[in-house]
Amino acid sequence: MNSLMNRLKSFLGKGEAANQQVMMLDGPTDFSNVDERFELFQQAYEFEHNGFESNDSAVGIQVAVNMLEIVGNYAVKGHNPGKAHEPYHGHLSLWHIGGKIKAKWEIGFSQQLLLGEGFVYGNKLVLHFYYHEDDAEYAGMVIYEIQEDGSLKGYWIEEGIFAPGFESCELKNRIV
Repeated sequence: MNSLMNRLKSFLGKGEAANQQVMMLDGPTDFSNVDERFELFQQAYEFEHNGFESNDSAVGIQVAVNMLEIVGNYAVKGHNPGKAHEPYHGHLSLWHIGGKIKAKWEIGFSQQLLLGEGFVYGNKLVLHFYYHEDDAEYAGMVIYEIQEDGSLKGYWIEEGIFAPGFESCELKNRIV
């Protein structure tokens, strides 16, 4: 988690206020800090993209969501940090096992496979993910805000990337 904290410090600035914001990243993401971390990712995203206007940006709602309500298959549209005008597309499957949400992404033309797991808190879905590329494993975290229409919009960050990316996921079908 220290590398995540250092990356966020690097683009939030090195002032006292930025250090106080980033310090909340010490320790795991849990029910007590999901909303603050989502806001931090959102602020960092907006800073990175210099006020980039997007119809896809996450808009806050405060509706508690049951874990089973988000189980399904989604069409993913997102972009890597600093590349808001170069979107990627893919698929996300979410399912529920043993009190956790499991996730499988297939992204881009190469169908890059990412796996993850996490939890729902209020209207936030937190997923820790990993993938393999060029004989190395990479890990990260995404925090989606669950929208009233069932879509997901949120921000992700991973090892070796120094700013958050963005994803929106439109529900294709539910898994029962």
